[in-house]
Amino acid sequence: MIKEVPEADWPLYYSVDLPDGIPESMRQRIEKERDKFVVKDDQVWRKVKMGSKECLVQFCPFSRRADLVARFHEGFGHAGQGTVFELLRKRWWWSTMRLDIQNWLSSCQRCQLAAGAGKNKHHAPMVTTDIPPAFSRWHLDFVGELPTTKKGNRWLITAVDYATNWPIARAVPDATAEAVADFIYSGSQNCTSVLHFLLQ
Repeated sequence: MIKEVPEADWPLYYSVDLPDGIPESMRQRIEKERDKFVVKDDQVWRKVKMGSKECLVQFCPFSRRADLVARFHEGFGHAGQGTVFELLRKRWWWSTMRLDIQNWLSSCQRCQLAAGAGKNKHHAPMVTTDIPPAFSRWHLDFVGELPTTKKGNRWLITAVDYATNWPIARAVPDATAEAVADFIYSGSQNCTSVLHFLLQ
């Protein structure tokens, strides 16, 4: 049970009964913001607007924030402040997120060393894309030309699901549009969303 939390973690009080002794200003803030939070499975979630939809994103305690920012920053190739913010805000919330990201990324040694070479260049910002549901978006490609098999096949046609990396492959004699159409038609009987995605 949470008895006392740091001031930066005040939303954690939504998951417990308010104890005696917390500052009146914090108590008032907790009451004022109450309808913006939800508690599920002992976790505090913030209601946020994503476009026209209202979504729930998990509140991130202070002790996890620096590691979380570093993981996303480094995991996406030392992405910039805007990109890291967009990636995190779809999954987590805390009130000083944008400022914290700016402060923590400005102290990244690798970024500071690399900044000199391209300091005066202007680059387009990275744009994050929403991850579609599993098996709703596929990448199709041919592999080959390979040595001819006994059945006369020289190519592999492959489909890889965007969200899960689930692969489907078939050997075909030629890399043609007809081979692609036949692959999609026969593959749709096993995984209906292949055909569904391509028809939209």
